[in-house]
Amino acid sequence: MSEDEEKENIQSTLNLTEDQYKELKAAFALFDEDGDGGITKVEIAKVMQSLGLNPEESEIEAMIREFDEDGNGEIDFAEFSTMMTQKLSESTTEETIPKVFDVFDEDKKGFITDSDLMRVIDKLGEDISEEEARDFFELADEKGQGQIDYESFTKIMLAC
Repeated sequence: MSEDEEKENIQSTLNLTEDQYKELKAAFALFDEDGDGGITKVEIAKVMQSLGLNPEESEIEAMIREFDEDGNGEIDFAEFSTMMTQKLSESTTEETIPKVFDVFDEDKKGFITDSDLMRVIDKLGEDISEEEARDFFELADEKGQGQIDYESFTKIMLAC
């Protein structure tokens, strides 16, 4: 399946807008540390730990088993999209959004800057170009203020 066909299939199956699809792609890139198109349990654990979560190995394995449709032991982008859509709709956003926001807003200034985004990307060891990060930041900076406030961040999180 071509990348365009995969995109169209994921968007129609999960009822995603173009922006939601792009946000999932950016999130997938954060998890897929080596860029091989699959997320391993080690990559999931690393990202979750960077977000202040300490999942048990059995929890991560159960997550992979639940969403690994092709049974290869990894989560590809289509499986990730399904997982994130389901998990975010199930999660208690009142609890999770502030925690994730705080990971980016480390100095508690009330907003996220492009340097905050790059710091988290670097901390995760991601190989994302400055252009890709800037594009994501501009998408999230809906007010055009050069920063992402909590309200805008919440909208992004709820849109996924």
